[in-house]
Amino acid sequence: MSETQQKKSPGNVSTAEADLALIRKMMLEAQASAALDGRYLVLWGIVLSLAQAFDIIRSILTSGPANEWTAYIWFVMLGIGIVGSIVLGYLHSRGPINSGARMYASIWIGFCLTMCLLFTLAVSGQGALLSSLAIIAPAMTGLAFFATAAIINLGWLRWVALGWWLIAILVSVLDSSSYTGFIYIAAYLGLMAGPGLAIMRLGKKA
Repeated sequence: MSETQQKKSPGNVSTAEADLALIRKMMLEAQASAALDGRYLVLWGIVLSLAQAFDIIRSILTSGPANEWTAYIWFVMLGIGIVGSIVLGYLHSRGPINSGARMYASIWIGFCLTMCLLFTLAVSGQGALLSSLAIIAPAMTGLAFFATAAIINLGWLRWVALGWWLIAILVSVLDSSSYTGFIYIAAYLGLMAGPGLAIMRLGKKA
């Protein structure tokens, strides 16, 4: 009986090594895909921060609250972000794809579509939704980063998620929209574009 087990053990070891090799290959592919998705985070971090900056400039020049120009600014910048995402996806469509990368992409695609839908509803006359969107957006962004941390096994992304949740709490207690705008600019650059750059560097090292 022991001889049979000894004969089987090399095969078991080989199977275990093959499984570990497969897992390692999937992790490397996921890191490469994460590097691509890091470019999306950088793109959207810059686009959204520019949109927020333009809206602050608009509020200073017009000395008034959000109006139709606010909607125009955001629609144009969102359009730039969407077109840029399509271009990035087309240029890197031959990259490695696995189940983890698909889950990662699905989270952020679903997040972007949901936010675009909420923004469209808000600017179409849903005033209550527009005021609450400033809190909903960072809360959902934090949720997306938290899920991403689990998928690509980057624990520090949980701190990024916590940062977004703290942003949601902060803007909920602030009365000045100008302060909120500056907070969002810092968040888009530091908590979206910044992590995107870090993920890109991680993918290059892989």
